[in-house]
Amino acid sequence: MSRLQDSKKSITAQNEFAGPIPVRSGNVDISISGSFVANVRIQRSFEGDVEAEYVTLESFVDVAGERTIAIGSDQLIRVGVPTGDFTSGTPKVRVRHRPR
Repeated sequence: MSRLQDSKKSITAQNEFAGPIPVRSGNVDISISGSFVANVRIQRSFEGDVEAEYVTLESFVDVAGERTIAIGSDQLIRVGVPTGDFTSGTPKVRVRHRPR
C-alpha cells in the first residue's frame, strides 16, 4: 500500500498554504474548516517546483467545505490563502492524497 501524503495548516495570515504535495494521478481530498473571513483557494501547478506559478482550481470565500478532486497527471497541489485574500479568523486546511 502506498504511503498517505497529508499536509495540514491553521492559517493566520495571507500567503500561507498546506502543501504542496506531489500528485501523479488519483484523488486528492481537501478539507477547509474554521471561522474566517478569507478566500481559501485550492491551487495546482504543473511545474514540479514549489516556487512555480499556481493556478486556482476552486475558491471558498468565507465558508468551510470539503472536496475530492480527481487529478490526471503530475501536479503539485496546495490549499491556502494567497496574498491579499486574508482578513480575519483561522481557516484550518488539509490536503490528502494516497498514491496509487
